[in-house]
Amino acid sequence: MTIKSDIEIAQEAKPLPITDIADACGMDGAYIEQYGRYKAKIDNRFLKETNRPDGKLVLVTAITPTPAGEGKTTVACNLALGLEKKGYSVLLLDADLRKPAVCRTIQLDSGTEGAYEVLTGQRTAEEVKIRCRDTQRCVIAGTKSLSSTQQILGTGKIAEIIKQLGGAEAQ
Repeated sequence: MTIKSDIEIAQEAKPLPITDIADACGMDGAYIEQYGRYKAKIDNRFLKETNRPDGKLVLVTAITPTPAGEGKTTVACNLALGLEKKGYSVLLLDADLRKPAVCRTIQLDSGTEGAYEVLTGQRTAEEVKIRCRDTQRCVIAGTKSLSSTQQILGTGKIAEIIKQLGGAEAQ
């Protein structure tokens, strides 16, 4: 069995029209300002005028291969710091299994176990979570650099972990 690279998987993906995604989420078209067929800005009125619970997850990701130094880690770290300053409990999960850099960016010792061990089922998130001193911020470090991430990320384990942590961290 040949394992596809991330770029091969991305190239095979068929984007859905943003209106189909909005419909699936129960979002009225009046709240969407489309930018072409596949992108849209969501009007803030949607949050104010609909009766939905507040979310508890901010996901910083890129769905296309991005060059090093583009700022995904910096954005994620600054979002975590900003949310913490606003009084929120924050868990920052470094799921970049190719070039983990969160701990280096925030000058935190990553320890020996982290995201890889959680995603492969060797440890639980609670076991590897690092609490930043005197803060409401925790980090699950990226500790291993892998060349192929499909076997790990393709299992759906990351969604399960996010769901577990969302429940645990929301308290």
